[in-house]
Amino acid sequence: MINLILPHRCSVKRGVSDYSSGSPVTVWKEIARDVPCLFSRRDWLEQHNDVAATNAKASGTIYFDPDADIKTNDAVTVPGIGVFSIGSEGGLVNDYLGNAHHIEYAARQTGAA
Repeated sequence: MINLILPHRCSVKRGVSDYSSGSPVTVWKEIARDVPCLFSRRDWLEQHNDVAATNAKASGTIYFDPDADIKTNDAVTVPGIGVFSIGSEGGLVNDYLGNAHHIEYAARQTGAA
């Protein structure tokens, strides 16, 4: 049901360790595409009067379906909005009956989409 109010679609990448060169290197692997989500901007990290709008970075909350495979430090790309790093604040939110309703995480923009 929550999918009805998640208008954006995103891709999710996760940092994984690769030992193919003999020492650990973190590589980003896409783990999901076309994941329903909603990004809600909380505030701007830079002032608009001194910076072009394309350089201003936002922080906010990203909402997902309760079955989405989202973890802290994942990189979420929302086309037309930005690339976001999933923070440690958040997780599964239940409804008043105790059923899984949605996942929400604090997120910080790390780049343009």
